[in-house]
Amino acid sequence: MTDVKQPSADGIDLSDEDRTAIDHFHALRQDATHYELLGVAVDADRKTVRDAYFALSKRFHPDVYFKREIGPYRERVEGIFRALTRAYDVLGNAKQRAAYDQLLKSEGVVPSAPATTTAPIAAAPPASTIHPPPHATPPAGMREIATQTRPGGPSPLNPATAPTQAAPSRAPSYPQGVVVPPSLRSVVEASPRVSHTPSMPPPSSSAPVDEAVRARALEAMARRLGAAGKRPAVATAPAPAMPSAQQIAEERAARVASLVQKGEECQKANDLGGALEAFKNALQIAKDDAGIKARIDAITQLGKVQVVADHIEKAKEATRERNLEAAAMHWEKAWEGRREDPMLLLNAAEILARLKEYKRAAELAQRVIAMDPKLAKAHQILATVFTEAGLRASARSAIENLARLDPNHASLKELREKLGPMSIAEQFGLRGSR
Repeated sequence: MTDVKQPSADGIDLSDEDRTAIDHFHALRQDATHYELLGVAVDADRKTVRDAYFALSKRFHPDVYFKREIGPYRERVEGIFRALTRAYDVLGNAKQRAAYDQLLKSEGVVPSAPATTTAPIAAAPPASTIHPPPHATPPAGMREIATQTRPGGPSPLNPATAPTQAAPSRAPSYPQGVVVPPSLRSVVEASPRVSHTPSMPPPSSSAPVDEAVRARALEAMARRLGAAGKRPAVATAPAPAMPSAQQIAEERAARVASLVQKGEECQKANDLGGALEAFKNALQIAKDDAGIKARIDAITQLGKVQVVADHIEKAKEATRERNLEAAAMHWEKAWEGRREDPMLLLNAAEILARLKEYKRAAELAQRVIAMDPKLAKAHQILATVFTEAGLRASARSAIENLARLDPNHASLKELREKLGPMSIAEQFGLRGSR
């Protein structure tokens, strides 16, 4: 891999290790397969692909360098993350992965072998073509030198024209601090070490080997040993003025992944508001995404539960501090967040009756009875409110309802004594009598 020249360090908040890693993966993404970019085997399962993607995301996610001045490296980081996300999307989807594998086969591309196996090395030429001494075996990659030398020049495969020593071959080197994908690392580390200075018969008097040609041949051999099966490098066409549909899709996917990750982090920190905002922003980009919708619904419900719990706690605290107005307000707010629980509203009605706010207390008690007609406590509060307000006919009706539900209720005797006997107006059903 050719090292990318680092820009000036002035004003760039990056360590040497970060620069080297970014430069390496920025160059790697140009011609690496999705398998090689994520560093997984061609038969890796979905969990392995996902784990590799999230491990690399921790290093190359744009948010890692948030509020840091990294100059031109920001664009490189974003490009790397888009490439990683694209690789994950394809390899994590069975249909897309099958189509991608078929494309690689049609192009004659074989991704690197798994980390636990040794990548195949090109076989050595037949014994009839070379004659090394028994103690030295020339590397298979030296064959390229013969094919790339100029006509009539010396060749290590020709004993009559081979030089005394061949220049040592360069194995692919990865800068310190770079995260090397396992599939590439296995090829380098597992390849057998061979002698690169075979003893050859003395060369003839033909012209010497061109050093530039030798260097190119050795680089080609190193690429084959370090990235077997990788597609050959091709000249990169100038980027179009307008982004392609695939680039737009990759950017959208990267943005959605970033927002989802932010929402998960907020949720872990119990910041439900921040999590809800992040997931809603993600849904605006990924329209009709069922997974994101489910997250929003779950956080919304969790938020309601938390709000109800907060109001209940505040109502109890206000009661202990004898702040009954605040207590009634918090009980009613708690019921608004959990309307299936009439007892929350009944607590508010009971406190309002103690505060002699009879009209509001009667309204809440009647609302509770509409939800649960058999709740005796609601009839008892309503009878007390009507009695205290002097609405004798309404009070007597509420007392009779309470007696039908609970003939032995402790409040019946007190309520009847306080209300007194039925008046003549009540007997004739005259309205407005007190």
